[in-house]
Amino acid sequence: IKCIMKVVYCYLLGIVLGWAGYPVMMFLVSFFSINTMLTVYSVFVTVISAVVLYVAMHEMGENDRRPYKWSKYKGKGFVCSTVGAVIVTLIGFFVIFIANKAAYVQHPYFNIANINSYIKMIVYIPFFWFFELVKQGNRLIPDVTYLSALVIVPFLSVVGGFGYLAGFMNVNIIKKEDGSDIVSKILYKDE
Repeated sequence: IKCIMKVVYCYLLGIVLGWAGYPVMMFLVSFFSINTMLTVYSVFVTVISAVVLYVAMHEMGENDRRPYKWSKYKGKGFVCSTVGAVIVTLIGFFVIFIANKAAYVQHPYFNIANINSYIKMIVYIPFFWFFELVKQGNRLIPDVTYLSALVIVPFLSVVGGFGYLAGFMNVNIIKKEDGSDIVSKILYKDE
């Protein structure tokens, strides 16, 4: 359960990071379109989320390498990450359902469908770039469907699974043993 909650927590951090830059983008909307800014920023958020999830699961794998751990096996990271991804997906499906039922406004002269899309983006903002790529229609904010929302399952499963496996097998990609690289100095400095 601790491992699954770590995956959900890392994704929630990605959501917070995704929306944290939005107020700044509203000041820059006179220079660039909001879609362009959100697309570029969400790629950055996805990469940061992947690094945070990888490092968190790497630490879980390192902890499970210790003796006398009763639930340790190489595929544990993939299982926990997939279960965490399913939990996040179910929450996202609930948000999509609520947005489709309660927040779809029809007007004879104006297109107000973006309110529905914004509500769906509450959960899926780290993958705005993906939804912009598969966007259909001329909405300002891309619509998230149940099928396109499944993009987070392979992302969380693969990144979290490989992070755990690397930690379990004592393979260091981001975190170096001597702490000499810049990422290790930023993330793991004790001072």
